[in-house]
Parts: sequence; C-alpha cells; structure tokens
Amino acid sequence: DVIKGMAAHPTSQLVQYKGCAVLANFAHNILEQQQVGSAGGVKASIRAMQLHADDKDVQDYCMGTLYNLARAYENREKIAAEGGIQVIKQALVMHPDASTVQRVGKNLVETLSRDFD
Repeated sequence: DVIKGMAAHPTSQLVQYKGCAVLANFAHNILEQQQVGSAGGVKASIRAMQLHADDKDVQDYCMGTLYNLARAYENREKIAAEGGIQVIKQALVMHPDASTVQRVGKNLVETLSRDFD
C-alpha cells in the first residue's frame, strides 16, 4: 500500500515523491479520486510537503497529486481541513523557479480559496 509506505518512510524524499506520483496516477476519474482521498491520499501528500518543504521534486509531485484529488469536492474539503492551502502557499514562496509548482499551486490556491475563503 502506497500510503502505508509513505507513512513508514517519512524522511525519505524518494519514497515521498514517488508515492505521490503513484497516487496521482491512481486518481484520474472521480471514483478513483474519491477512493484515494478516502484512503488517506490527501493527508499523505500534505504531510510529505510539510516534511520536505525544501525539496522541489516532493513539492512538484505532491502538488500534482493534490491537483488531481481536488477535482472531487470532498477532497477539496480535506485539503483545506488538513492545512493544505497554507502548505501550497508555502511551496509557491519557497520554489519560485519551479514552473510546475507555480502553475499547479496557483491553480489549486485559486480553486480552494473559491470554496473555503
């Protein structure tokens, strides 16, 4: 289980960004997005971003996971409840030259702010 692996190896940047990459790939339609969110994918992605705030790859892949998951409203609620908006904003500040982090992060903040600000 990907989420269990991420929880078992929180200090490994490789496990965290590869785990988020797998979760993003599992979340291509609404049913999959709901399943990944219910299994703890939102929490795992945000935790990885918090633990590895200085790692561009972790931020990039985990942001992509959150982007996919955020297409389901219940996952947007989870992202907001887990402090995801602040984590995403922090990534935007810490990685100004990471184009994917910037593009996806700004889109996520806009979407989440529309629902929860």
